[in-house]
Amino acid sequence: MGTTARWGIGKTMVLAYRSPRDGPQQLIFGSTGRTISPRRIVNRFLMNSHAQSNVLGGYGCLAGGGQMGVLMRARDWRTTPLGPVDQWPQSLQTAVRIMLTSRQAMFIWWGTELIHLYNDAYLTIIGGKHPIALGQPASQVWNEIWDQIGPRAESAMRQNEGTCDEALLLIMERHGYPEETYSTCSYSPITDDKGGAGGILGAHTDDTQRILRERQLALLRAMAARTGDARTVDEACTQSPTAWRPIPPICLSR
Repeated sequence: MGTTARWGIGKTMVLAYRSPRDGPQQLIFGSTGRTISPRRIVNRFLMNSHAQSNVLGGYGCLAGGGQMGVLMRARDWRTTPLGPVDQWPQSLQTAVRIMLTSRQAMFIWWGTELIHLYNDAYLTIIGGKHPIALGQPASQVWNEIWDQIGPRAESAMRQNEGTCDEALLLIMERHGYPEETYSTCSYSPITDDKGGAGGILGAHTDDTQRILRERQLALLRAMAARTGDARTVDEACTQSPTAWRPIPPICLSR
């Protein structure tokens, strides 16, 4: 089975469907059954004055927040495990307000299903999984790396202990193919209004380009050192491949 989500544009309801195993997204517009692309539906939300002014009864936690603020205000949260916004715990509302107003890539996983919320800065992290990822269980959104990040979430939820990893290698599938990525990410527990474990507040930094640049520079230095004594082009070409040996293997990515 796939996952579905509901948003409202004025008086029109949009059903969004993602097929299993991170398949293509399909967005079905109104009652006509016509499909449109995720980019077009997001742009329509941003341009729609009703969606921008509808703050779900004036709940301040969803005010502002750029593109994600608009989408969260338009989302029908009654169809999700979080329920209506006016019934969200105060601790969740506070965390959402912090997340939406932050320029750091941040996310919230809330409840036993770890329902996924995120801000504008996180859009570059989640890539092609947006916008279907909004309001879905984190284990479904990040199923390809859940064996790595799931235990970190469990530590935050069950042991009330935060975690932080620097330049963690994660093979993500955000655009239909595996990508070698490196992330510095923290998972901090959020206490609910009853004092128990409510969810997780995460901060994410993409280190991929930095790590790849460092790897490239290391390779160039190694090649210079190995071929410094070469006297001919043939000697340089023969010695160059040995420079790869100290360099970590590169995973296939596009």
